Amino acid sequence: MNRLQKAAQRPDLLILTIILGIVFGIVADGAAARQEVVDRIINEQNQITEANHQAGVSEPATLLPQPLSEKPVATSIIDDYNPNVPLAPEEQHSLLGACREFRISPDIALGLIERETDFRNISGDHGQSQGYMQIQRQWWHHLMNDIGATDLMVPEDNFRTGCAILRTLIDKYHGDVQAALTAYNVGYDNGSRSYATAVLTNSDHWR
Repeated sequence: MNRLQKAAQRPDLLILTIILGIVFGIVADGAAARQEVVDRIINEQNQITEANHQAGVSEPATLLPQPLSEKPVATSIIDDYNPNVPLAPEEQHSLLGACREFRISPDIALGLIERETDFRNISGDHGQSQGYMQIQRQWWHHLMNDIGATDLMVPEDNFRTGCAILRTLIDKYHGDVQAALTAYNVGYDNGSRSYATAVLTNSDHWR
């Protein structure tokens, strides 16, 4: 008599056997799906690396950037909290989550916030610039719609929008952080580095 036949003589064992079979099937399917994603990413990386090699670029491929609308798994508020940062634990958690989502160094984000508002959630420029990172909705409302941010006076929306802007500008200026910070301040890279220098000087303190 096999295990299933024995289990059939006891309804509770039969039900348990069926449930365990379903669970094992789900786990196996999940592992297979994860492996498929890993294999696809590795294949894409290899293709990009080969294309770079043929084009004379020696640097290997890097992981594809995360879509703007896709949030990473967040850590806990306690893990993110730093008593030296003049933001509430919930605000620090939101800021670091935004930095992870848009691949922005937290020290640069903190340096920018310090330069813009000295860690105050305020309105400036006669109400046109809002929140910790002093964002003007009139210039960035399309980006806000893309990432699902609605209220710039809400810290999470402000931090996500500010970090998304920085990522957009850093990509636009091919990784030139000083040019990106200048454009964050005046709308384009005008060659001046005073604002960028101030932000980066602040960021050294938070690194």
